[in-house]
Amino acid sequence: MTRYFALTLNAPTAAPKTRAAASGLKFNFRFKNSGIIIMVLLFAVGISYLMQANSLSTKGYEIKKLEQRLVELKETSERLELETRSLKAVETIQDEAKMLNLVPSKGVNYFPGNDYAFQR
Repeated sequence: MTRYFALTLNAPTAAPKTRAAASGLKFNFRFKNSGIIIMVLLFAVGISYLMQANSLSTKGYEIKKLEQRLVELKETSERLELETRSLKAVETIQDEAKMLNLVPSKGVNYFPGNDYAFQR
């Protein structure tokens, strides 16, 4: 029986040849080819890393600039609010009235009548 297995292992097979094998085209995956592929992949990863790092630093700069603008706007808002309060003060209004030579009214005269129609 061992002789039978030995004969079958040494017997030529009649397997059909594939198109690639028939034409003689074969892809040999050697270390030289894989080394180039690995280098290209590392280069692509390095470029993408640099692009992301640049994008993050740019966004950080923009955030810092917007935070500074926010602080400036808050200070301006506070300054304008104080100015509004001071201009609404009674003393300020009285001083402005004196500068414009306005006099306070002594009394208000109302027309007699019902609602807005006058009586005759």
